[in-house]
Amino acid sequence: MVERALALVEKSPEKEHLYQVAGDIISGMPKRLERIEMALDRTGFALSKMGIDFLEARLPLSEKMLVEEAIQSAFGKSQFRQSIARVADKYMGKKAK
Repeated sequence: MVERALALVEKSPEKEHLYQVAGDIISGMPKRLERIEMALDRTGFALSKMGIDFLEARLPLSEKMLVEEAIQSAFGKSQFRQSIARVADKYMGKKAK
């Protein structure tokens, strides 16, 4: 989308005006998005190091379900449901699978 926006600005007959009123945004947007992507990657890496048990304890059920749906649609796996089964088994006094 950023590339498209930049292409539209470059092709616009009002290019000079656009740069006058929003040049800092037009020029800075790609770099800012790169920094955001890097921060998200770094955060994802840190969270993966912390482990599933730590993360499950911090998220409310609604957020866990959003993650579960995203993982299931992307990978066909159901980590959250396996975790629920583990907790239920422990509660019922059964060995975890």
